[in-house]
Amino acid sequence: MARIRTRKRGKTYSYIFEAGQVNGKRKVIEKGGFSSEDEAFDAGVAAYSDWKHGNIGITSERMKISDYLAVWLENMKSNVTPATIQSYGERIRVINSYLGDIVLQELRPRAVNYMMQSLYKLGKSYNTIARTKAVLGNALQYVQYIYPAELIASNPASAVKMPVKAPRNLVKREVISLERFKGIMQEFPFGHVIHIPLFIAYHTGMRIGEILGLTWDNIDFAEGTINITQQMRYIPQQGNFMTPPKPPASRRIIMMDSVLINELKRWRKQQVENELRYGMSYAYAYVDDKSLVTVMSKGLEGSSNITRLDLVCTHKVGKFVSRGCVLHQMRKIGLNAHSFRHTHATTLVENHALPKDVAARLGHADVSITQNLYTHVTNQMRQNTVDILEKALNYADK
Repeated sequence: MARIRTRKRGKTYSYIFEAGQVNGKRKVIEKGGFSSEDEAFDAGVAAYSDWKHGNIGITSERMKISDYLAVWLENMKSNVTPATIQSYGERIRVINSYLGDIVLQELRPRAVNYMMQSLYKLGKSYNTIARTKAVLGNALQYVQYIYPAELIASNPASAVKMPVKAPRNLVKREVISLERFKGIMQEFPFGHVIHIPLFIAYHTGMRIGEILGLTWDNIDFAEGTINITQQMRYIPQQGNFMTPPKPPASRRIIMMDSVLINELKRWRKQQVENELRYGMSYAYAYVDDKSLVTVMSKGLEGSSNITRLDLVCTHKVGKFVSRGCVLHQMRKIGLNAHSFRHTHATTLVENHALPKDVAARLGHADVSITQNLYTHVTNQMRQNTVDILEKALNYADK
């Protein structure tokens, strides 16, 4: 450790230590105001350790995994979205339940492997285990490579392989027939809070967050298009946020069919009538400079740092529709957030749409994602395959 010096300045004490060189000149870090020499020295030791480890808040050479991950997560807040922080936090809670009490420098691949195998035995999906491993690996990579942290010589997470038998898909996926969809629309008729969200989902395959984040300026009736530029994300204990789609491919323009266009026009007219009916008690949605979505009656004046959202999906009194509301109603009829998206993709492929076109419509960067996740082998697909075979073999003419 570099030499940490103390000196008295008036009635208080300061610590001083050298922190390398900048442009060929020595850089000295000094801080004063301590009541005793011992207090100044102890603060100097902590400050030196923090500087040595990249100023990420590490002030001990023997830090537990749980303590380090808390520091890492806090530092990540300035680099990623709140939704990503919330996702990292969920994975870190799992990691801490297995590895949290281990000292950072004493973590070995066998401990990481034990965690992953334990998750596999609990029936967790391949993707869940992979995300957990990725968060741990990213956090450990920081202390391995980012100078001047270099607390560990190698990354224990990189040496461990995924459990190959972990189930790839635990979400029940089913294709919603047109007859069943019509029945669902009867159960949630025009004017019901989730009628429009489900109608859009069935006709576009959009994600729930993308649907709830739609504003009317995203809809071009003349061109018959929807421009997907944002999504509404719920973060526990923080609220709903309007954020850009994370994968670049999710920013896209999709075409609407005539049935959807007519339904949206009808709903737009109904929204105007609802606002007139409820008057000053009608509510507007706003987004602030931190992307937080709030609701305020139209009779109240907002602050200068908020912008009104002219949302497509609203309650009859103007409030925005939340993800929790939609999922709650969907669970009542045995469906989940993937049901309509899966149905839309399967229907298109079933009717000979090109996989790359389906992937573009769903916002997938890779066609394989569409093929692996959202297409479903149906009787119609099986029959299509047989028809193609018979045509190729040309038995009918022999």
